Amino acid sequence: MGGAIAVPGNMTPVGEFNTIADAVAAARIYALTSPDPESTMPPFGSATALPDYPPAEKLGDRRLRVIKFPLDITHNHSLRRDEVHAKVDPLAEKGSPLAEWVRAFTEFCFMKTE
Repeated sequence: MGGAIAVPGNMTPVGEFNTIADAVAAARIYALTSPDPESTMPPFGSATALPDYPPAEKLGDRRLRVIKFPLDITHNHSLRRDEVHAKVDPLAEKGSPLAEWVRAFTEFCFMKTE
């Protein structure tokens, strides 16, 4: 997990549980998302020191991109069919491919859950 926004999350008095449970793995992920990986690495020479990372200029576009989804994405949300149609239909009628996809996806979800 690695963190929570506006929810209690999986916190301990010293940090987010998953991050402190495997701090080396967390450091690797954070280092590989940084434009300067060395800036996020644990101190060298420690028991948990990581191997040298290539300089930022050698990483290029291989840098990881982390997308953070809040915990409440897993909670139930109320979404009514009429609300979806009110927002999406006008855009779909104008030819928006995204609106057409949203309409098809939500319609399928409504059919499955009703």
